[in-house]
Amino acid sequence: MEASYLIKNIIYSYRDKLEIKELDLDTLEVRDARMMKSIVFKTNSLLDFLVEFLEKYGVKASRDTVLAYSFKDIKVTDWKEIYNEIIKSEYVKSTQFNKDNPSFKWYNDKGFQLGSYAEFFLHYEPINYVSLTNLVRSFNIGLTQVNIGRPSNMFKAIKDSYLRQQIDGYEHEIGWNKITTVRLENITTDCENLLQQVLYIISKYTHSNVYPSIKCPFTKSENSDGYYKKVSDKNRGYLKKAKYIEPIMYYNLAKSENTTGKILNFYKAVEFFYEINRDEELISFIQNFEHGLSPSDLKLQLKGLLGDKEIGKLILVFKRIEKELNLVINEAFENKLIQNKTVESFANCFYRKRNELVHHREKKQIFRILSSNDLTLWASVFERVAEICINDFCFDLQSI
Repeated sequence: MEASYLIKNIIYSYRDKLEIKELDLDTLEVRDARMMKSIVFKTNSLLDFLVEFLEKYGVKASRDTVLAYSFKDIKVTDWKEIYNEIIKSEYVKSTQFNKDNPSFKWYNDKGFQLGSYAEFFLHYEPINYVSLTNLVRSFNIGLTQVNIGRPSNMFKAIKDSYLRQQIDGYEHEIGWNKITTVRLENITTDCENLLQQVLYIISKYTHSNVYPSIKCPFTKSENSDGYYKKVSDKNRGYLKKAKYIEPIMYYNLAKSENTTGKILNFYKAVEFFYEINRDEELISFIQNFEHGLSPSDLKLQLKGLLGDKEIGKLILVFKRIEKELNLVINEAFENKLIQNKTVESFANCFYRKRNELVHHREKKQIFRILSSNDLTLWASVFERVAEICINDFCFDLQSI
């Protein structure tokens, strides 16, 4: 079966290091003998995943047709290779895979948990560049055994596509021999609590100027542009005096902050335009007033313009820049940050994320290692929205 071939291709590079067994015509079991854990891949689940994935892009298919590699109005020379990449990078995150492996939890830039076993990237200089000899290697926290070393074969197979995405563009070849993981076995309590204590223990028993963290050392983050960011926009419109300097100040401040600080300051850059935009919209409404409007329609439009809720003002700004926002909204949807592509839905999710961070600070809540997977993605979204607003309001540039 073609679907079976696609499944086997996921773990093809590690076929000699993992135990692979066909339980039936629909099910393939992959087992790591060292960690004594296994996951299953079901062909029908994979087909359902591919159908759902294509539907997001307006392509209709079914279990029977999804592997035909022939879709109307779509001209692609190598569907099989595209499917391989999609499956390797996305399938283990899907609801279909999770349904077949209910004890499996995926943490995008960190690792995974499989029942009482979990494994995560560990970033701690100098271990990722020198050796493991200066690092505490094995210890217990209660009944849970903690081991630090090179990744398990299961981890490599599951995270292979993710690592390749992160190291794409690096000058020197980077392989799994440059990666360190922390493995937790016999987990009997909250995995988050264990990881927090692991980081503290590592910091106490080894020496480095960089505090340990649970992430891939080569993760493309908000700082991945480095010193040589490609200049994609040389519009001379930026050389004229900006109408407003405050939002640019917030933008500059955000660029030097951590992820949370970035989001909050990019939001302030957008928020700066709430009243300015509403005043302009109100003037435009008065100047173009339609005398044939019914009293109810008039009240409805005025309510939208004069409402004092922040979310209403945010939606007004987003409607003004909707054309420029479309690409950002589409990417947010693809990254599962939003559920649908309407401006209103995007604005509500955007506003909710900002409030979540503000309330965490006000209530002195602590961000959890395993609950911040989407922050870097959101930081990029907030930055691009702030750029679009600055371009439009400060420089009268309608595209970036």
